[in-house]
Amino acid sequence: MNASHVEIGRGFRRSRRCETANCVEVDTDRIRSGSVYVRDSTAPGVLISFPTDDWSTFITALKTA
Repeated sequence: MNASHVEIGRGFRRSRRCETANCVEVDTDRIRSGSVYVRDSTAPGVLISFPTDDWSTFITALKTA
């Protein structure tokens, strides 16, 4: 487990900085399928998927912003 994330169960994780139930969670189990799944912790049944290449570009942009 990455020190900056907390495992939620079934592969989902969220930032340790999330101190409320209103967080974005990322499904780390399905990344190998070519997609990254993201959900709102207040509506865990609704998933949004992103191609892994697009997700990587997004994360890189966040880290360099």
